[in-house]
Amino acid sequence: DINQARISRFESGDETPTLSITLGYQVIFGVPPRRLFPKLYTQIEEAVMRRAAKLERRVARKTDFQSTKKRHLLEAMAKRSANQDGE
Repeated sequence: DINQARISRFESGDETPTLSITLGYQVIFGVPPRRLFPKLYTQIEEAVMRRAAKLERRVARKTDFQSTKKRHLLEAMAKRSANQDGE
């Protein structure tokens, strides 16, 4: 059940909204989740990027097809992250 107190906890970062709630907010307000919950988004982004950096180090010198695909994905992630920081 969603009430004003719970919404306040979502906004303050004291409680993590479910995916359904997050997407529902996007439908209601027309704002992407990263703007609705910037603190949560930043925490998740930082954790994902740390893991991506570890993966990048593991595949950095590999030339096989799968490693090349992974490097391209990681490069695209880094660009998106950098572009969002400049908004």
